[in-house]
Amino acid sequence: MATACSKLGLKAYLVLRKVRGDIDLQPQGNLLLDLLTGANVEIIEVNTPAEQIRIMKEVVEDLRRKGHSPYLARMANTEDTGLDAVAYVNCMLEICEQLENMDLKPDCLYVASADTTQAGLVLGAR
Repeated sequence: MATACSKLGLKAYLVLRKVRGDIDLQPQGNLLLDLLTGANVEIIEVNTPAEQIRIMKEVVEDLRRKGHSPYLARMANTEDTGLDAVAYVNCMLEICEQLENMDLKPDCLYVASADTTQAGLVLGAR
């Protein structure tokens, strides 16, 4: 998301929950990519996703007070989860098209995913 925002000239504000201890503060993996694309990243220590959502909504309200028009994505905005799944259907269709163009027929495709990602990929594969 941070990369897409950067490409479109939008500012990304990420509220990430520390779940693995201090290792979550080290810039690696997705966090490194978020930082490299210019996202404003806040890593918080809370016990539940509900607490994280509350803080995300506070960030949104603060941005609105400052005159911005934020869009609250994913876990704090369940109204758009269908669109998330559709995006992954399109992702799978693109993967299939690329495999066909390269004349590749893999036996397996492994992905790390859950909820709308998994649903969209499975539907796209069918």
